[in-house]
Amino acid sequence: MLVLTHSTLVDSIYRHLSVADILSLNLVCSAVYAAVRKWLPAAYNVENHFRRFFDDPLSFRVMQARTGTIVSGSNALQFFERTYYPGSDLDLYVPCRETYAVAKWLQENNYVFTPDEEQLGALENTTTTAFFEEVAQRRVSIHDIRNADFDMGYCWSSVEVVFNFIHTSNPSLKVQMIVTEPQSAPVACILHFHSSTHELRSHCMFASY
Repeated sequence: MLVLTHSTLVDSIYRHLSVADILSLNLVCSAVYAAVRKWLPAAYNVENHFRRFFDDPLSFRVMQARTGTIVSGSNALQFFERTYYPGSDLDLYVPCRETYAVAKWLQENNYVFTPDEEQLGALENTTTTAFFEEVAQRRVSIHDIRNADFDMGYCWSSVEVVFNFIHTSNPSLKVQMIVTEPQSAPVACILHFHSSTHELRSHCMFASY
C-alpha cells in the first residue's frame, strides 16, 4: 500500500495504467484514492501537453477562448492517453470568421504557412494576410456545390478549407488549421466528419464521444 501512495513512486507506476485501471485503483482505499486525486492534475495538465507545440501554451488557450477554436483528432486522444504519437500533428477546428486571427497567432508563435498547389496559385495575386482575411470575410461557402475535385476525405463534412503550418525551427511540428464553413461551427464539423468515438478539447472543456 505504501508503494501505491508514495509520492516518488506514484507517477512511475500510475503512468502505465489505463483510465479504467486508475478508476479501479480509486476504489482500493481512502489513502490510494487521495494519492490518485493528487496525481491527476499533473497527469492531465493541458498546458504541459500543448507545450510540445507552443512556447506559451496559456496564450494558445486564450486564443482558443477568444476565437472558439477546438482541438480534435489524434492530439486530443493523446491527451487522454497521456502520450504522444511520433509525427502526429495538431488539428485545430476554426470558425470561418476567425481564420485571419488564428493564422496570425500561429505566425506570431513560430509557425509558417505552407500552402498547397491550389493555394500557391491563389497567392500569386495577393498577400498571405489578404488571403486569410478573404476567407474570414466569407458568409457563404465556396463549396455549396461540391465537385469531384474536392477532397473526399472532407466531403460533406462542413470543412471550408484546410491550411497547413510548420514550426520554423522544428519542421516535425505541424499544425493543421481546419476552417469550418461560414454557416457551420467547429463542433458540428467534428461531429459530422467523425462517425466513431472521438475526442475534442476547447480552452476549458474536454469531451469524448
